[in-house]
Order: sequence, then C-alpha cells, then structure tokens
Amino acid sequence: MKFTEKLKIGKKNSNYPNIKLEWIEHVFNSPDNEEILEDGRIRRYARINETGKKIRLTILQKQK
Repeated sequence: MKFTEKLKIGKKNSNYPNIKLEWIEHVFNSPDNEEILEDGRIRRYARINETGKKIRLTILQKQK
C-alpha cells in the first residue's frame, strides 16, 4: 500500500502522531461508509475499536 507524503509527514506532526498503519489498512479494506467525491477521490470511514473514534481516509485517483 502506498501512502502520500502528507501522511508520512503528518505521522511526525502532532496532527497524526498516534495513528497506526494497520488502522489505515482497516479503513481501506473494511469501511463502514464510503463516498465518491466530484473529483474522483474516494472517502472511506471506519470506527477504530481501540480508540472508539472514526478515521476518514481519502483515496486519490490513480495516476494514468
């Protein structure tokens, strides 16, 4: 699975320090909800049982 630079940098930043990569994979593979944005990106949401919080994952369009 490839990650954007924003996520890689964000994990070092205070915005995302505790997000585990397995949580991101869970949201990607087993979302509770999904929406397709006008620009083609896909947003997936899933609750993480460990934290009781939801994570929103935005999937970018595949480059041609």
